[in-house]
This record gives sequence, C-alpha cells and structure tokens, in this order.
Amino acid sequence: MYVDDIIVTGNDDSTIFSIISQLQCEFVMKDLGDLSYFLGIEAARDQTGLHLQQSKYIVDLLDHANMVGSRPYKAPCISGSKMSKFDGELLVDPSEYRHIIGALQYVTITRPDIAYFVN
Repeated sequence: MYVDDIIVTGNDDSTIFSIISQLQCEFVMKDLGDLSYFLGIEAARDQTGLHLQQSKYIVDLLDHANMVGSRPYKAPCISGSKMSKFDGELLVDPSEYRHIIGALQYVTITRPDIAYFVN
C-alpha cells in the first residue's frame, strides 16, 4: 500500500512518537521535520502558537498572472449586462486561465475574508 503524505501533530510528544512508531510498522515512512509549507499555507511556530499565512501563495499567484504591482481599480459593475461565449477572442492556451481561476478559487475557500474582493 502506498500513502503519499501523513501529518501527525499535537501537544503530547510521547503520543505523537507512539503513533508514528505504529505507522512505521505498517508503512515505509520518513520524517520530513517541522511543518513549514503545506498546500500553499506557510506555518511558523513561536512561543505563542502556530501561525498560518498564505502570503507566499498569493504573491506567487500574482507573479504567475503578471499582476505583481497591480493597483485596485474602482469601476462599478454594470447591472444586467449579458456576456456571450462568442464575444472576444479565443485564448491560445485556456489551461493558463483555468490554472489561475482554480488558484483564486482555492484562496477564496481557504480565506473567506478576501472572497468578496475576488468575486
């Protein structure tokens, strides 16, 4: 059986060690060290706790979309406007568009505080 990633975390080191030992009896495993970056989320631990942030993921996304340094633009949305799949020019590579939209959807799911601004 093949298991891709398993993350074991908690406050009790002896319990964590016990769980990892039991898992090692069943699976081939290696310790990757402390969590620092997983699924686009940076993790940093200090005396006050574990802090999670996505700034690197968002900056990488802006860089990928060539939007680093872009400024907000206030423009009212036209109510009732209709779009058609026949308007505009076709994209040469629609997978690029799909990648950016998927990344934006991931950010809005994991960061509901910015969902309003993306939509």
